[in-house]
Amino acid sequence: MLRRVIGRPELAIDERFAEREARKVHQAELAPELEIALTRRSAACWEHGLSSAGVLAAAVLSVVEMLESAQL
Repeated sequence: MLRRVIGRPELAIDERFAEREARKVHQAELAPELEIALTRRSAACWEHGLSSAGVLAAAVLSVVEMLESAQL
């Protein structure tokens, strides 16, 4: 699901990343791919996109952001 949300569906057919065990073995190669994709949008955009896809997600707030939050 994450692959689709981040716009990298081709990672599902890459044998290095298709299965959990393979992802663990190739973690050093996968991490930069995810980092590149995730830095293209703000945390708020990812929170909304992931939540819309049914993935529980929330941005980590600083203390100041937390104190200014409408949810407090």
